[in-house]
Amino acid sequence: MKQIPLNNPDLNNFKVWINRSIQTEILSKDLQKLYQNWQQNELARQDFETNLTDEIKAEWIDGKIVIQSPVNKAHNNLQMNLAHSLNSYVNKNKLGYVGGEKLMVRLLNYNLEPDISFFKDKQFPDEQVLFPAPDFVVEILSKSTEKFDREKKFAEYALNNVLEYWIIHPNPNKFFVEQYILEKGKYILKQKISKGKINSIAVKGYAINVEWLLDWLVLENEMQKSILKKSFNLGKQETALQIAQNLLQKNMPIQEISQITGLSIKEIKSIK
Repeated sequence: MKQIPLNNPDLNNFKVWINRSIQTEILSKDLQKLYQNWQQNELARQDFETNLTDEIKAEWIDGKIVIQSPVNKAHNNLQMNLAHSLNSYVNKNKLGYVGGEKLMVRLLNYNLEPDISFFKDKQFPDEQVLFPAPDFVVEILSKSTEKFDREKKFAEYALNNVLEYWIIHPNPNKFFVEQYILEKGKYILKQKISKGKINSIAVKGYAINVEWLLDWLVLENEMQKSILKKSFNLGKQETALQIAQNLLQKNMPIQEISQITGLSIKEIKSIK
């Protein structure tokens, strides 16, 4: 096997990677073979980065391209409102740069697109498409991403010294914000709240009352119900009955179906 020069720059990068890797079970394997595998992965990763486009939300995870599913409206609006609040504060106080969910960060093992990211005391050229590890990230949960957000992303952000990590559940009935702070290379849960104030550690002086986020989600939910109800009242009775039947099949409570469709509880029960 061809020996790799000890002063090879790629080998130096590899030493950093292997020394900081949390995957300790692989460290006993032959170093040269492991390095070759790492090189192959990096070549594939660079090819992925070269062919990035704005149309597709994709990430590089475990040596593979992972296409992310589109987010729902509640997720999108929550992300936009929080990002706007954070961005306004950061710009006003000249603290750094805030990225949205299409901004890609190149970490030690993965290329990820956090819902929100903050880079302390940094500004970037307009043409930049790959960014270093941020100081603060926010991930908004969904059914398809929660396990990954809590496990592999959790470990990867800690490995890359991301100082602060928020996880937010966007469902008004289950709403919470978890705030994790990096201490000695591991995340410590500082607080998990659905009301009250969170003071950011990474963004100096930034604080937000989480009720603001929750109130907005509830208002958005009620507005959607109101719009649906008005549209049903304008339509035919058969349309409302059909919608009610579909909602029953999804196990929505009869009382809530009545509020949405304008049908009486008796009418809804007759569908059964």
